[in-house]
Amino acid sequence: MGVCSERLVIIGGSVAGLVTAAALSTQFASTVIIERDEIPNRPESRKGVPQAAHIHTLLMGGCLLIEEMLPGFTDGMRSLGAEFDDICKIAPRFNGSGWTVRADSGLRTLFLRRTLLEFGLRQRVLALDHVELKQGAVEGL
Repeated sequence: MGVCSERLVIIGGSVAGLVTAAALSTQFASTVIIERDEIPNRPESRKGVPQAAHIHTLLMGGCLLIEEMLPGFTDGMRSLGAEFDDICKIAPRFNGSGWTVRADSGLRTLFLRRTLLEFGLRQRVLALDHVELKQGAVEGL
């Protein structure tokens, strides 16, 4: 498929904006991600993401989709310190019947802090051709 337009502008450089850029950047001559925050050059919290230090999970389906757009993503995240394991095996869950038994489901989940997820995604997305980030440039719309 060829380029469908001159420029794609994405407002927001968090996970959704970065994944959108990965998915659509090949369809545009240039992609610009506009983020109001100044982005740290390492995995650390920023003003616009108050829950960034919390542990997050990226389920297997999400990992597979991102891996398709950004090959090597999961291994790259593991090399940065993310854990990739079976959530049913390592994390007990409580439901209406009580606590579940830990068991190997065969489904892997990526466990990491939001700061690390955004950092890893941002590195890979900004390495794509014709993708740039404008940061600290927006006061409001």
